Amino acid sequence: MKKFYFTFGNSYDYPYQGGYLVVNAIDRDDAIEKYRRKYPDIHENTVNCAFIYTENEWKNINLGQSLCHEVIDCRFKFIEAKLVDMAHFKMYEGKFQDMEQMKNGVEVYIYANVSTFEAYTFEESEIKVYAHPFEKLYYADDYQLELNRIDTNELKDVLITNYKEAISKA
Repeated sequence: MKKFYFTFGNSYDYPYQGGYLVVNAIDRDDAIEKYRRKYPDIHENTVNCAFIYTENEWKNINLGQSLCHEVIDCRFKFIEAKLVDMAHFKMYEGKFQDMEQMKNGVEVYIYANVSTFEAYTFEESEIKVYAHPFEKLYYADDYQLELNRIDTNELKDVLITNYKEAISKA
């Protein structure tokens, strides 16, 4: 994940007056999409902030004692993962906690996997995602979860990064 910094001027159209917020995202487009989900455009096709900076650009900006108002982060918290080695393909499955559901007092775990069943590498694989409500752990089936592109890409990115780290340590 990369950090992107959204700054605010004095306009009352902005969510904040002065200061900035941080969005953790895969890339700039992902950061803008996450930001817009929470703070939609007021003027069509114009992100509702003053400027957007990458982490490298931010290091060269001097905003003095500017206030960080908020951090928009990943929806899913990574818990654990395992490699499943089948006879003809490999699967890497991760367990995540849905932090949006936690805010509502519901404990939901997300299971996502990438496999070499229909692809040569995990990076080429389509990600399969299932949700499992904690309260129904013993008497409910998993159900396939429809996620937007951002959430799906985040899950896949975290899984592949974690897999590469695990392999490099082995």
